Amino acid sequence: MKHRLIGALLGLVATLLHLGVMLSPFGDRLELKSFDVWTLIKGSQTPPEDVVIIAMNEASYQNLNIPMNQAWPRAKHAELLDKLAKAGAKKVIFDVLFLDAGADKKIDQTLAASIGKVPVILGADSLMRDYSSGSGSFKIEELLMPFEPFHKAAAGVGLVGFPEDDGYVRRFMTSRTAQTKEFQTLSESAADKQKFDIGPSPRDLINFYGPAGT
Repeated sequence: MKHRLIGALLGLVATLLHLGVMLSPFGDRLELKSFDVWTLIKGSQTPPEDVVIIAMNEASYQNLNIPMNQAWPRAKHAELLDKLAKAGAKKVIFDVLFLDAGADKKIDQTLAASIGKVPVILGADSLMRDYSSGSGSFKIEELLMPFEPFHKAAAGVGLVGFPEDDGYVRRFMTSRTAQTKEFQTLSESAADKQKFDIGPSPRDLINFYGPAGT
């Protein structure tokens, strides 16, 4: 009986020490580095066939003859959405911010109409602006929402961006602010988080299918 009690106490002490280390900044860094090693060792996995990533990279600019120093033409976004609607896309997640009216009102109307053809989740964000007055300086958080006609046509909005640890993206749970606490992230919107009882936590890490392009 005495040996069992000692064993139980030692097990409890070891568990508490383990939790103390893993919940400390050192333990957090150790977990992330271990995750990096595991990601490299496990190799590539087959990604799901019902998810397609449409990237806007340098090759895209060259193939479509779009100058690299200008924003992606909204007419191209409308054309893409029309093709995705015809292809039967169930949902389109735009990791793009459409905050203001464009230079051509007709193209904006075309894009708004295209957004309405398929369930689209548009990007939203927030930022802190510095203000000064006679009483001193202060910061105000400003919510960055999609251009109103696009917002009305869209199925919803989601927060853009991913949190970084030492310059690396390993998590998808973006920290919320007073202005964005009721918003889902784009990844949560894509996964229909509302269908699940348990959502991701800030400590959950991304299970990457493989290297870039996988």
